[in-house]
This record gives sequence, C-alpha cells and structure tokens, in this order.
Amino acid sequence: MITVIGVIFILFACTAFTMRKILEQRRQIDTARDFVQAFSYLAGKMEFTLEPLPSLLDQAAQEGFGEAGNFFKILAQKLEDGSNKTLREIWKDTLYTYAQRLKLSPQTVRILKHVGSRLGQAASNIEIEILTCAGKELEEEILAREAEFSKNEKLLKSSGILVGILIVIFFL
Repeated sequence: MITVIGVIFILFACTAFTMRKILEQRRQIDTARDFVQAFSYLAGKMEFTLEPLPSLLDQAAQEGFGEAGNFFKILAQKLEDGSNKTLREIWKDTLYTYAQRLKLSPQTVRILKHVGSRLGQAASNIEIEILTCAGKELEEEILAREAEFSKNEKLLKSSGILVGILIVIFFL
C-alpha cells in the first residue's frame, strides 16, 4: 500500500513540476500580450489627446492590462516621486527588477529595453511610432513563442510522466 502511495506521489510531483513550467511559459506569453495592448492604448491616447507619455502611464495602469499595467503603475509612481531621474532611467531600473520577478523571456526584455531607451526624448509622433513598432515586434514574438509552446507542451507533459515512471522503476 505504501508503495502504491509512493508511486502516485512521485508521478504527481513530476507532473506538477512540468505543469509549473508550462504555466510559466503561458504567463510569459500573456505578459507580452498585455504589453502589446498597453502600447496600443498608449499610442492611441497620445495620438488623440496629445498628452505626453509620462502623464498617460498612470491612466494605462488604471485601465488594467495585467502585468503591463502593474509595470506602468510603478513607472508612474517613480516619476511622481520627483527623484530627478529621466523616464529612460526609471524605465531601465523598473524593467530590471520587473523582468527578474516575472522571469520574462529574453526577447521580451530586449524589446522592452529598446522601447525604454528611446522614450522620453523624442516628439510625440516619434514616441507613438516607437510604441506601435514595439507592439508589432512583441506580436511577432508572441506568434513565435506560441508555435514553440504548442510543440513543447505535449513534450513537457510526457517527459514529466516519464521521469516519474523512471524514478518509480529505479526505486523498485
């Protein structure tokens, strides 16, 4: 009886580990999708209201956009604190801690770094173009990640079960 419980526990643990990896990859894709929506929102607001980007960050945070909204909320708070840092510096600092916490993919981090390095120092129409291009780049990355994810999802599930079975066989 204890052996059966042990086998079930080992199989469950290995499957849970792989499911955690799958959920992490899904979360990375969803976060990139949140940024696409947020960039589109910001570009549209900048174009139609002619407000500067820093004043729109808090509005974007209030609209939601999941993790991207949380990122913009942190940016808006740091800008309001009056630390005499530029938007580019605050973006870089916030992105570093944010990317580590969420374990964002290197491609997403690269795109977000590029956006942050160019914002806050150009005219509104150029910033709109930067946000639009970044959204398109992120969409392309999402499509590539989803294709990779669909191939790897079944593999990860199967490998979790197989590793569990191998561990069980090894201990029997």
